[in-house]
Amino acid sequence: MSIVTTIQKNAAAALTVLYNHSFTEKDFQINLTKPEFEGDYTIVMFSLVKSLRLSPEVIGDALGGYLTSNHPELFSGFNIIKGFLNLSVTESFWANLLQSNYSNADFGKQQNNGKKVMVEYSSPNTNKPLHLGHLRNNFLGWTVAEIYKANGYEVIKSCIVNDRGIHICKSMIAWQKYANGATPQSTGIKGDHLVGEYYVRFEDDLKAESQILINKIKLADLSDFSGTELEKLDKLLIALTKQEEIKDAEKITKLHDEIKEIARNNTAVIKEAKQMLLDWEEGKPEVIGLWKKMNGWVYEGFDSTYKRIGSNFDKTYYESNTYLLGKDIVQQGLDKKVFIKKEDGSIWIDLTADGLDEKLVQRKDGT
Repeated sequence: MSIVTTIQKNAAAALTVLYNHSFTEKDFQINLTKPEFEGDYTIVMFSLVKSLRLSPEVIGDALGGYLTSNHPELFSGFNIIKGFLNLSVTESFWANLLQSNYSNADFGKQQNNGKKVMVEYSSPNTNKPLHLGHLRNNFLGWTVAEIYKANGYEVIKSCIVNDRGIHICKSMIAWQKYANGATPQSTGIKGDHLVGEYYVRFEDDLKAESQILINKIKLADLSDFSGTELEKLDKLLIALTKQEEIKDAEKITKLHDEIKEIARNNTAVIKEAKQMLLDWEEGKPEVIGLWKKMNGWVYEGFDSTYKRIGSNFDKTYYESNTYLLGKDIVQQGLDKKVFIKKEDGSIWIDLTADGLDEKLVQRKDGT
């Protein structure tokens, strides 16, 4: 019997004794006491006023006194706030409840309600290990799924693995350049950590190459740029000069960020990664082979972590199996004029009306 049911039965019996009138649990409502008030459970008195012809305060005072006097093992005290009887449950009751149900794996579980729910969590990228945010997400997701189960739902625990894209290619490029064939077995490094090391190595190279281009831009040397990017750089530099005269720090920072992004996108290393992504989408065997091998290392690492923290999934989905569907949706968005195709071929959605920026949905190279 739940504590709410226990309180309902005791309160109904107490009212019957106090007022010589038959009451049932349906004659009044019990809620958790609001956090700003003292107590654990609250009995609402207003539904009893009409039948007893007494004020809620009078009824509450009599009922609270009766319950604390006759059930001292359950109630340690009470107070009345504007017609609400707040009851405090004894610490010994909670201790006994915990002791008697601690080993009961079915405590609180409800019968199957015929409803189904999917809970998706974790959803990592395969270019680096699970981090603290993933752990938090796993603990929350798994817990929510188990709570649904206990409440009678059929639960499908799912994970969407982001196993493709430019970020995955970054690790692959760096491994090709620097690994000399290194594997988790040859290095003794957990698979997801090993792949993550090469992602960091790529980002280090990208940062270094970007800085070289940024330094050249500062010297007005734009020889590494052409076409629309050269035109955009010219406009940004003119705008930057103007804002530096005005000393608008926020706009200056934004312009510097845009210049940095153009520099990043023109580094040799990022061009290699973009080409690898194109090769992946074309299904080139050597690229697909490397992708499968490195992702395999990562999955072994992920599985080890999941087992260690007790997380599990009923269904795992992979972005590599769904990205073509995304391209179809992009085309539908273009047809419906939801998306915008720019001169360079990239496709965007304009969310400025919603207080956001324009968001890229498909790059100019089709990836």
